[in-house]
Amino acid sequence: MDGISDRKRVFVVATTSKPNAIDTAMRRPGRFDKEISLGSLSLPEREAILQAMGRELGTDVTHLVTDTSGFVLGDMMVMLRDALTSAAESSTAVPSKDDLRRSLACTRSQLSRRLEFAVELSPNLSWNRLGGVEAIKKKLQMAIEGPLLHPEHYSRLALTRPRGVLLIGPPGCGKTSLALAAAQSCPGSTLFSIGAANIYSPFVGDSEKVIASVFNQARLRQPSIVFLDDIDTLCGKRSGENSASKDRVLSTLLCEIDGISGGLIQAHHQDKGEHANVMVLATSCHPEAVDDALMRPGRLDLVIYVPLPDFNGRVDMLRAILSKLATRDVEPTSL
Repeated sequence: MDGISDRKRVFVVATTSKPNAIDTAMRRPGRFDKEISLGSLSLPEREAILQAMGRELGTDVTHLVTDTSGFVLGDMMVMLRDALTSAAESSTAVPSKDDLRRSLACTRSQLSRRLEFAVELSPNLSWNRLGGVEAIKKKLQMAIEGPLLHPEHYSRLALTRPRGVLLIGPPGCGKTSLALAAAQSCPGSTLFSIGAANIYSPFVGDSEKVIASVFNQARLRQPSIVFLDDIDTLCGKRSGENSASKDRVLSTLLCEIDGISGGLIQAHHQDKGEHANVMVLATSCHPEAVDDALMRPGRLDLVIYVPLPDFNGRVDMLRAILSKLATRDVEPTSL
């Protein structure tokens, strides 16, 4: 590439789905010095595509605009193809709502399998399945559902939204289940989950690349949630007792969280300087082991304590469990 710099009519264009795997020497000025990030489609773009699809099909499909949040153009085409295939198998010319609903679910499932660290949530995991957590549920709904599903309201009213939520409490009190239920309650969002087992590698620099890759995918597939289970095992406090690899992981994590909270996204449909619609959700049984830098405003700035359930909480939990079982004449308070 350095040899063609004096040839004005030669231009090099390249594509990649893994920008972090490209050697930094290729991204220097005079080589690939212009980068364009093609992320997920914005709501107006999805609406325009669905309107065009509806004209071709002879039916209105714009009601899927919210459910297709996080899709790229290829995902929209796959969804349409699957819906048409289902309609053809039923000997109908126009896909029904059931055909569209099945193709949407199939496309989102394929998306989760295709994206590394993306998690496909079970539809059985919902707020209704959890008992005794009403107060915590309301806090999580306000902190996560509102900003992710309605970011335009926060922008219009200039409201400050939390960028990260940390759930703390003793082991076994339901922190992970609460986090997953909160993610499940945000239709159209993509959940990325990473832990110490996924991160650490015997090769220097691999851990940092994994974190950067996950956050890059989250930005491209927004609205999205990055879930860090047991964050204290992922990166503890910076001290002489910590290994150098954990310090590097912590530094990378701080930079990536700052990138979604303070940095402006330069994606193709976000050239107005919007912030990334990405939320960081973490859990810890040992909050004293979490580095103070992670707790600063703009990072994990909302901490929610999940206590062991009291009597009423245990009764609510038992009611939720018994509602799924074929039991009769069982009073939760007696248990």
